[in-house]
Amino acid sequence: MKKIIFTVLVSLGAAAAFAQTANSDAAVAQAADALLKSQKDAKAWQTFREIVRAEDYSPEVRSRAMYLFAVSQLLQLNTNLYVSAIQTMRARYPEEGQTLAARLTAADWLVACPACGGTGVRKGSSAKCLDCVGTGRIVQLSPRVKEQIAVVLGEIKAFVTENMRFAEASKTALAENNPQRRIAALQELVDKYAHRKDLEKAKQALAKTEADVAKAGAIAKQKKAEQEFREQEDRDYQAICSSLENLPDSGIAVMIREIDRFIEKYPNSNSRLELEINKTKLQQRKNTHAYLWMAFYVSMGLAAVAMLVSFIKGLFVRRKKTVGPLPVPGLTQTSEESDPLAGTFTDKDQF
Repeated sequence: MKKIIFTVLVSLGAAAAFAQTANSDAAVAQAADALLKSQKDAKAWQTFREIVRAEDYSPEVRSRAMYLFAVSQLLQLNTNLYVSAIQTMRARYPEEGQTLAARLTAADWLVACPACGGTGVRKGSSAKCLDCVGTGRIVQLSPRVKEQIAVVLGEIKAFVTENMRFAEASKTALAENNPQRRIAALQELVDKYAHRKDLEKAKQALAKTEADVAKAGAIAKQKKAEQEFREQEDRDYQAICSSLENLPDSGIAVMIREIDRFIEKYPNSNSRLELEINKTKLQQRKNTHAYLWMAFYVSMGLAAVAMLVSFIKGLFVRRKKTVGPLPVPGLTQTSEESDPLAGTFTDKDQF
């Protein structure tokens, strides 16, 4: 029993290996070359039979392999098998089958019977023509039928060759690690093979790589902007620190506005607390300066008021004084009599 199972497994493995080899593009290209040299190459025909059996093979190649077998039946004058093979091909591949089937028509294998001239009856009688069995047509292949073998084999070889080149280019492009070179390789692949129907994987890879590059570029741009923002923050901070040194009283208001602008522009700055402390100190210094000036102005005002009051008071005092003789030196009271010896006299003094 084990021996039977082993034999079956070996047979299946060998069949799978053969199918894989036969269905490879390189093997198909070799088979096409072999049949172009000799249409009796049994191994080459076996390769194309494997392609016809492979449902998932390239439609362009598989449809032409089916057409190849159909034409080979026509070359053997088996028109019924040719028509049946063409119908199967057209049912499986409507687009390719329609194009391939139109290459040959009935006129390429049926001609007028020379014995009856295409009438179906013998000349000079009403009897059925034995050569064409009364159909008026006989099977006679035109040169175009044989030419189709070479044409379709050349097309198959061109397709598989392109498949191999496309596969190699796809492998190289997808293996590229550098994003820019990867995009360039994939874009070249998509542009060069735009006619192919299996470009979806390459297009998806191209779109994903472009998106990744765009995302990485946006992240790098953001990081650069953040770095520049931090550098500008440091420059602005250093400028404020330099200005705080030996700051005159006249620049306090300006510096407070600069600190406010800094905090507004860099709300998450590590220097914010330090600058807010400096701002508080500047405001205290500003307030102290304002109080000193206020006290000075009040003092000056009071002094001015005092001088004005004194001046006005002096004016009033002067107006109240009576106008009379000037006082006599040494006479302090009005009732005093003048002392002759003192040099002062009264009204009673006699000369």
